[in-house]
Amino acid sequence: MGEQQEPPRIHAGEVSVFAGFLGVKRLGNHAYYYILPDKLKEVREGLASVEHLLQQRREDQL
Repeated sequence: MGEQQEPPRIHAGEVSVFAGFLGVKRLGNHAYYYILPDKLKEVREGLASVEHLLQQRREDQL
């Protein structure tokens, strides 16, 4: 029987780069990840919206 190949592994940093949250600078065999400030602001705003909705739901359940 043929050898089974392992499925490709996706590093969390690579997923974040693909999603546009992180930038990456590669130097030789090393990858240095950094947060993109504009995207961080968007994430914060999105999480604040979710937090607000959850708070409203809690208040409605009282």
